[in-house]
Amino acid sequence: MTARPWKHPKTGTYYLRQRTPLDLVARVKGQSVALPVGDGFITVRVGSAIQASLQTKDTSEARSRHAVADGALKRFWQAQRSGPTRLNQRQITALGGLAYQQWARSMADEPGPSEAYIEILRLHAEARSAGKLEQWVGPSVDAMLLKEGLVVDEESHTRLVEAVDQALVQANQLLFRNAEGDYRPDPDVARFPAWQAPQKAPDMAQETITAGALFDRWAAYSADKKAPNTIKLCFGVQL
Repeated sequence: MTARPWKHPKTGTYYLRQRTPLDLVARVKGQSVALPVGDGFITVRVGSAIQASLQTKDTSEARSRHAVADGALKRFWQAQRSGPTRLNQRQITALGGLAYQQWARSMADEPGPSEAYIEILRLHAEARSAGKLEQWVGPSVDAMLLKEGLVVDEESHTRLVEAVDQALVQANQLLFRNAEGDYRPDPDVARFPAWQAPQKAPDMAQETITAGALFDRWAAYSADKKAPNTIKLCFGVQL
């Protein structure tokens, strides 16, 4: 296992391959981790080692993708050593506010047809009633946690999925009004408190690349790829 992309001898596809740190194997084996690859995220199950397709056969592209995914994985190991974070209600609501702001601001100037938001809101309601919120907004939550450098416990993740769904519903209701030509401020936006990240252990502050910088690097890398809406989709759904 090296710190370089590994090329499959038969398919020619490049992979990230990395041994799970020995001090973490017992704790994290069987868990899943979302890694940024190309213009999206892939979910990989942790075993004694991790192998994740970089979804390219191009050497230069593979190196770029490997650097971003490897950095995210190192942050995951580091956060696991510190232990998962349990978020309180204020923190969960504040993170929902970040999703709200990202989605609402990204579309406010040109929201498109109002009918699109009627459909989006219908899909949100359908996912909620079918118990599929994890599939619906889980990728948004994973991208947010990656950006903030957080590993949270299962209960916090479940509550955060609920909060982000509610926030995105609120954002899409605002965008519906914007699409109708109504740009009055959202009367309920003040419900979101300011986000303050949980204090990190001292050793985490020594990391040479911050979680925010890592996410920004991924976003910049993805900006000129084939799916320009994907970065927006980390905080919402496709129109």
